[in-house]
Amino acid sequence: MSQTYAAVDASGDPAGAAEWQERMSTWPAVRAYKDHSYRLLDEATLVLDVGCGPGVDLSGLGVGRAIGVDPSITMCRRARQSEASVCQATAEALPFLSGAVDGCCASAGMSASEMTSSKARGLFAVFIFRK
Repeated sequence: MSQTYAAVDASGDPAGAAEWQERMSTWPAVRAYKDHSYRLLDEATLVLDVGCGPGVDLSGLGVGRAIGVDPSITMCRRARQSEASVCQATAEALPFLSGAVDGCCASAGMSASEMTSSKARGLFAVFIFRK
């Protein structure tokens, strides 16, 4: 786990951390992974991006269709530059009612931190499950 991304705002270069995520998202292998993830979420009407970072996936999923949360105020500010809906929060304490979303991605958020049972409970609590 990256110490920079575990605590972006306390790192030596929070803006640089956001820029690095944006730059890395243009790499062909990363771009292909993200595009595949977006296709898997095609049927979802409202997608939650947990650990949204600078908002690359929010833009890819569609502003207005995706909501981002990130514990870093630096990342939230960067993501808002794309006019995305973003709030500062952690996976353990998502500010949404149960069943609020029907899709979720957490590619940036889960790569930057450990998956704990409290994070998993937080993520699953906000899903609408369909048959």
